[in-house]
Amino acid sequence: MNGRERIETALELGVPDYVPIMSGMDALVAKAAGKTVREYYSNAETYAKVNISAWKRFGFDEVFVWWPHVLPEAMGTKLTCPENDYPAVSSPIIKTVEDVDNLKIPDPQSDGRLPLVLEAMKILDKKVGDQACICGSTYGLYTDMGNLVGFERLLIETLKKSDVLTKLTKVLLEAKTRLGEAMVEAGCNLIWMSEPMASPPILSVPVYDEVVLPPWNELTRVFKNSGAYTCWHPCGRTKGEYPILEQLLRSEADMISFSETTDIRTVKEMFAHKKCVAGNINPVMMAQADADRIEGETKKIVDYAVGGGGFIFTPGCSIPLDTPLRNVEVMINSVRKHGKYRREVKRVT
Repeated sequence: MNGRERIETALELGVPDYVPIMSGMDALVAKAAGKTVREYYSNAETYAKVNISAWKRFGFDEVFVWWPHVLPEAMGTKLTCPENDYPAVSSPIIKTVEDVDNLKIPDPQSDGRLPLVLEAMKILDKKVGDQACICGSTYGLYTDMGNLVGFERLLIETLKKSDVLTKLTKVLLEAKTRLGEAMVEAGCNLIWMSEPMASPPILSVPVYDEVVLPPWNELTRVFKNSGAYTCWHPCGRTKGEYPILEQLLRSEADMISFSETTDIRTVKEMFAHKKCVAGNINPVMMAQADADRIEGETKKIVDYAVGGGGFIFTPGCSIPLDTPLRNVEVMINSVRKHGKYRREVKRVT
């Protein structure tokens, strides 16, 4: 099997030859190629070349296409772009309901840096799309609402159940629908949605059920109807995703990616034969540990989750940019070493 076949088999809850790997490197691939983060995000050809180089060097099964905050930028926000860190939204642009009414729904083919994302995806699909899963990424609706209105105000508007929230949800659904469909047309096989601002420590479960889950499912249906698999990454970083496991099980995503704070045994047993599970080595540990510990932690996760199919190995979040590249190699080689599938979910007492 090649990487794309391996990942698609797991997404279909089947059993590939061994555990598929999604590296979690994100912009760390720029370091591996001797590029700055700013250079990496400035040009579609550079972006594609850097990712292909990393894919060949490290041997993971996907190419992850993530340009942080390009959708809010195309809708009018300004970004700060450090030389060697991720771009960030400099300030919110939504102050009133009227500001929402005046928001532009961007054209992915022409607005902002969205055309660069699509061009990079087309290059990657042409070069390696028959061998690797091309994974496009976007933030979830709630997180991008925060990027547009400011996160503190977003929580206030959520509690008030304001018109700002209702209208902005509708606008972002349209904007993300256009972007997702364009990504699929450009060669994207899997769309990954991260929602750090809706994680359990921030929103209560009833609010999550009412505000986050319905638009996520609506968007997921659109992406799947366009021909892509879908993954949700809820980002339950401090206490894990435990409070919303039932909601995640009721979601329409093909795969749920769990943070390192959630026990992979628990979710693999709960989700087995229902949804593909991804996770969840500690990315901070990856930056600091020696090879023996990285292999040990990798083996433990694989042993807990490999049985029965429907599992993809990935870090619990992006690997920090200061992570030694040798540590990434150890992680990937360890998955290959220990990642042969068993047919039943291993139950650990």
